[in-house]
Amino acid sequence: MLLDFEKDGVPDREFETCIVGAGAAGLALAHELHERGQDVVLLEGGGASRWERKSQALKATETVGHSFVGAQAGRFRALGGTTSFWMGQVLELDEIDFAERPWVPGSSWPLEKRDLAPYYKRASQLENTDVFLQEDADILDEAGIQESGLGRDLCLSFSRYCPERKFARLFSPLINGDTLPVVLHANVCGGGLAEDRKSVQSVEFRTMEGRLGTCRARNFVFCLGGIESARFILNQKHTPWDPSGLAGRFFTDHIQCFAAEVRNADLSSPDWYLGPQRVSQQYLPKLKLTPEAQREHEVLNVSGLIEYNDGSWSTMRTAVQLLTGSTSGLGMDRVANMAVKLPAVAWSILRSKKDPAYHLPWARPHLSVYCEQLPLSDSRITLTSKQDKTGLYQAAVDWRIAEPELNTIRKYVEIVSDVFRLNGLGEIIPHKDLYKDTFEEQIIDTFHHCGTTRMATSSDEGVVDPNLRLFGTDNAYVCSTSVFPTSGFANPTHTVIALAARLADHLNGNHRGMPDA
Repeated sequence: MLLDFEKDGVPDREFETCIVGAGAAGLALAHELHERGQDVVLLEGGGASRWERKSQALKATETVGHSFVGAQAGRFRALGGTTSFWMGQVLELDEIDFAERPWVPGSSWPLEKRDLAPYYKRASQLENTDVFLQEDADILDEAGIQESGLGRDLCLSFSRYCPERKFARLFSPLINGDTLPVVLHANVCGGGLAEDRKSVQSVEFRTMEGRLGTCRARNFVFCLGGIESARFILNQKHTPWDPSGLAGRFFTDHIQCFAAEVRNADLSSPDWYLGPQRVSQQYLPKLKLTPEAQREHEVLNVSGLIEYNDGSWSTMRTAVQLLTGSTSGLGMDRVANMAVKLPAVAWSILRSKKDPAYHLPWARPHLSVYCEQLPLSDSRITLTSKQDKTGLYQAAVDWRIAEPELNTIRKYVEIVSDVFRLNGLGEIIPHKDLYKDTFEEQIIDTFHHCGTTRMATSSDEGVVDPNLRLFGTDNAYVCSTSVFPTSGFANPTHTVIALAARLADHLNGNHRGMPDA
């Protein structure tokens, strides 16, 4: 049942599980626990609309490192969270993403991919992507593509897309049902501890107008995203959470750049397996480094695809910044350029939904590269001295770009260039600044916030255990992209839904007071 704390009351009883945050992870977890018969309540700080200005004001964030647009434009405090404004792309992480890689300090998850395999399958069912072809080889077959000439360093991987991208609609039967309370404008600001100071007995929440509420439960799960999860924990000064003080550290994203121009390529040729007309946007092809190549060259996981660089990226990012009130770093030249190009870009986006091969006349094909980040302790979320209207201190983002990431992009461009040249696929012309220090200026974030409450086997190395329980607590958990030790290869939403399904199994075994494994 959908309730609004600004005008509605909240059921006064002890729930089995209280979930904080109604984004992808929170909604998926609520669904799975509800299916198992648990008495669950879901608290969401925002309203029903992503454009509700007063709620979006609560995510105000300072940027103190590299320019980071996603701190504002990449987050939405609303029912459905960031799924109210995303492309719906789902991918599984690779096996190597979970492994310890000696050349990647801080790598290694306390899980293996096989541990998540059944939950990836469940995530596909929840997303309704299980009706799509699940094997890349079958997609190649259906498209009539012969994968050849890539050598041992490159391979193809295909994204799937959620048929219903807005999870508030996807989970509407749950939200609008009669049994599970979903409470809007319930901004959780703190937790009440038991006498042993290890168990959380309740959380306090409030509206921006000051109305206070309390929720009691046996278990609490914070599904607040990569930035907000760390911010919330850092604001809890008098709790045993995060005994090693690692909350907020190891902040990562996926970095993106147009690293090279593609010339003399016949994109209409049936042999052109990366051409957008060859595979619909339902299955987006990515050209990525093989695990063997990553080990040989000691680089991070990286992929790329051919995109028409027509200014859409910068135009849409500027538009989203303006719509979300994030004007930091925006000059009049960018705003004016956006105003001129936005109608054409909007038309191009609409047209490409029916014809993936469509592009604006001035667009030129480029190699767009997406790279994993190195988990750095100094890349982090901290708190400022400013408080929002709920009493929590605002966050600051210090996002760092590391040399291994730039070197990975350079090596990737070299490998793709060699493959294209040897197979007559076209010519790869590296960006003029690719081998200069100034190339860092071409790097942008992709709104994939990871790593700030990393998962580990001990509190010396992370903030949550392999079951996502906060170290120092008995019954408080974090389920968001913040628990990722590394950002890996893939867009993170599919994996966090799989983690939510796994956590549901764990809580279903432990919700009667059984100790954590």
